[in-house]
Amino acid sequence: MNFKSFWLLFLVALIMSCDSENGQIDLPDDDVTQEPIDDDEVEITDETAPTLTITGLDGPIEIYTDIEAVISDESSVETKIVINDEEIFTTSELHFNYQLNPYVIPVGIAQIQVVSEDEFGNVTTQDFQIEIKHFLMEFNMAPDEDERYTAIWTFFNDSDGNLLQSQKAEIGSTRIYTDEIVPDDYVLYTIAKYEILGIEGQNRALRNTTYRFNLGETRNELQYYPTYNLQNYVDVEVNLEEDNVEGYPLYNGSGSEYDLYKSGGGSFLEIVGFKYDFPDYIYLKTYFLGGLPELFDGKKENYRYYRFVPELSMPVITIDESDLMPANEYIALQVPDHMPGSFVFNRYGFENETDLASNTNHEIFVVHEPNDTYRDYVDLPVVEGLGLYSNTINYFIDGKGLYAYLFGNNLDITMPNWELNFGIENNKIFIEENNDLDYYMVQFRSNDTSDLNSLRYWTWNYRAFGTGDNNIPMPVLEMPEDLVSEINDAHYANNENLELERTYAVEFDNLESYDESVEWLGLNKIPLSTEEKGYKEMIFYYTPVTGKSKIDTSEIESQNPE
Repeated sequence: MNFKSFWLLFLVALIMSCDSENGQIDLPDDDVTQEPIDDDEVEITDETAPTLTITGLDGPIEIYTDIEAVISDESSVETKIVINDEEIFTTSELHFNYQLNPYVIPVGIAQIQVVSEDEFGNVTTQDFQIEIKHFLMEFNMAPDEDERYTAIWTFFNDSDGNLLQSQKAEIGSTRIYTDEIVPDDYVLYTIAKYEILGIEGQNRALRNTTYRFNLGETRNELQYYPTYNLQNYVDVEVNLEEDNVEGYPLYNGSGSEYDLYKSGGGSFLEIVGFKYDFPDYIYLKTYFLGGLPELFDGKKENYRYYRFVPELSMPVITIDESDLMPANEYIALQVPDHMPGSFVFNRYGFENETDLASNTNHEIFVVHEPNDTYRDYVDLPVVEGLGLYSNTINYFIDGKGLYAYLFGNNLDITMPNWELNFGIENNKIFIEENNDLDYYMVQFRSNDTSDLNSLRYWTWNYRAFGTGDNNIPMPVLEMPEDLVSEINDAHYANNENLELERTYAVEFDNLESYDESVEWLGLNKIPLSTEEKGYKEMIFYYTPVTGKSKIDTSEIESQNPE
């Protein structure tokens, strides 16, 4: 081997040695190892559509209705609800509930689709044709309520005051609907009670009361306390100790089962006549006028009463004035500072709990202040046979009034420190307050007494304001045309005759919210006993009170539904 060949072989061996050390020895082509296949690159297919079970779409929908959907699929799913080609809801949940609001959907047959699509594009669709209605209220009226009024109407407005429906009330149960869209979850409901008064029907009165409550409520029949057949008569002849030369009545009496039909006399005799329906007892008591011109002052030394059981066989009872007794005991009530002449106090007694529940009562104490007279305290009587009492109080001071219905010994009659501002702005009634009470009522009035032979009275109470989130400005409403046409009286033709006069701020002992008060006052759903109806009501006047002519205590109303 020559020198040149030697070095050539040496270089080839050296190159092969280096490749071997670096692990880069080339192998024959038929020995090359195949690369493994990546599982992520395998295409997975699914041609099974989701299963879809729907409940809640099996009939007409007229109130808020829950739709329940259950979807089954191996992959992720998107489900949507489409109404009349408009998508209203989308979710990826496999089990969900959706509350359908029919009030924003046009009345009639609606095309509803529920569509579920999985991630592979598999689609399941269920189609429904559902009748849509807008149910406002079920209104129930008993015959005794119908008999008390010439006519009763109900009408409904949305939050902007647009009329949704008006309807004359009928005895029985009536379901009331509207064809209009209702934009909110509440409605403004007004009940209008109309009366033709007087022997010849020459006088008229209309009272509207507006509430705000949820759509689809039920108004129960209004339950009145029993009425009594007062067809029996008894006269009590009282031999007086002094000559009553002026002849003014000194004594009277009333209760739920009896009433006064005559009182008065002269000289040394007074005759007090009662008509009755067999009460356990009749209470004859000091008349609050006490013999004009002096009013009864509410002091125990000037109060006397006589208790007896009437009998048909004795149409006349004769007693001496000395047979009238003072009360067994008295509760001294300190009267807060007030406008002289504005204090009024009534006290009713009940024989037992059963009578309390049925409001079978006896009026045993009444005191009114004469004009410019000031009472700093009164003595409240506790009389024989009556162990339970309710009291009503009202007085005025600094342009504000207090009316309170208090039970038993709860005799806190101090004026609350509630403050508020109210008025009308952009044709909406507003109340600004921070009192956390049960509700507020704004009152409009229009009374035409210019012609004594044709009196017209009209009040519109907006009992529609709560506190916090329930304090929403209310539109000034218009009278429906069909109602105005049927009344056919120019005084009630439009709202221009009505003037904003006052606001009532109300706090109940037993109720805790605006919604609860509406349940009782507007819908008659919460039966309350006399004891549970305790409340305070503070009156704010729209214009400052500059004289006593602005104060009309006769207009203060007890809390009765509507």
